[in-house]
Amino acid sequence: MNSIHLEEDVKLSPDAIKMAEWFNNYEKNDDYLFCVFRQGNNDLEHPLKMVEVKEFHPWGWCFKTEKWTDHIKPRWKDYQGKFRNGVMRREGSWDYSVNWLIKDNPEFKALMPSVSRAEPIGQWGVFSNPTTFAQNHAFKYINNKDHEGDFHV
Repeated sequence: MNSIHLEEDVKLSPDAIKMAEWFNNYEKNDDYLFCVFRQGNNDLEHPLKMVEVKEFHPWGWCFKTEKWTDHIKPRWKDYQGKFRNGVMRREGSWDYSVNWLIKDNPEFKALMPSVSRAEPIGQWGVFSNPTTFAQNHAFKYINNKDHEGDFHV
């Protein structure tokens, strides 16, 4: 069974849940730590393509319960208030811990859609907000199209 984690100020594309359901049923989903809702490479020609990555983004993501219990939860706040590569991480930086979990472990990888399935709508954000979100045009594209077929790697 998969779980979906969303930040409170994120708007999902109409097919975001379909993507999570696809990941849940994907025969190779055990090969991946999670699936994130943010874009991979903004490939508008192949909006249903899933890209293999070694990164994490917290706007929205889905994962199997076993992956949470065995790998993600134990590292949830590993780097909170600790130095990592010479940089002090701020209190509550769980997203950095998850990102480093996947980057530091060669066996971990994730899937990410070629076109974003999430967009920030909050007024304030450390790294992005509606006025700075560079993928707005791709997100609007995915919201205005019906796509034939299914998600695929």
